[in-house]
Amino acid sequence: MDNNTIKLSGFKAVIFDMDGVFIDTEPLQFETFRRVFGPLNIHLPDEYIYTFVGEPTQKNLEDISRDYQVELDIPLYLEKMHNTFKEIFRQHDPDAQEGIWPVVEVAKQHNKKIALCTSSLKKEVGFIFAKIFAGNKVYNDLNELFDVIVTADQLTNKKPHPEPYLTACAKLGLPPDKCLVIEDSILGIRSAKDAGCFCAGLKKPYNRFLESSRADVVYDNLLHLRENIII
Repeated sequence: MDNNTIKLSGFKAVIFDMDGVFIDTEPLQFETFRRVFGPLNIHLPDEYIYTFVGEPTQKNLEDISRDYQVELDIPLYLEKMHNTFKEIFRQHDPDAQEGIWPVVEVAKQHNKKIALCTSSLKKEVGFIFAKIFAGNKVYNDLNELFDVIVTADQLTNKKPHPEPYLTACAKLGLPPDKCLVIEDSILGIRSAKDAGCFCAGLKKPYNRFLESSRADVVYDNLLHLRENIII
């Protein structure tokens, strides 16, 4: 068996990250930071913003406050970030990522449980998936698609802490080693691996060190991942 092959029969569940896996929202998140902080004359370089991927927005704002020595009303800026992101999201109107539905369907067809584990808030998951479902002919709501959903609102410790994936596994009623995680961020991979899950990583421009991460397997994209799933 090829080292990049995933034997699906070895797992009882597939746990998906959202941003960068189900839908490519990371570039929109980067644009949101620039639009919110530009008026403060804070210009965030790509390499700096890339470190935010996989973290909750509150942590990102705390880091900006520290690194750029600016006092921020965190609740106010959380709301600004949320509203600005929604505006940008509607302007760009992104679709679900190519290849996501074949991965979901092979898991569903073989009776695997499906979970979502994201650093985004519940309200963000709601409006993002409303768009995803609008372009899909099979699923109409979150409960129809997912057996379990874990959002940042439910957690004390966020990625890269293992709590997010440990929580997802506990809600699924499964041991972590029976759960296949699909992630695009280095921090998300750390979270999954520290929880004891098997983790597939997806390459993106903002995670160019993915091959040196702790991902068990690494793929160019979701279609590449699907090609390497065997039953």
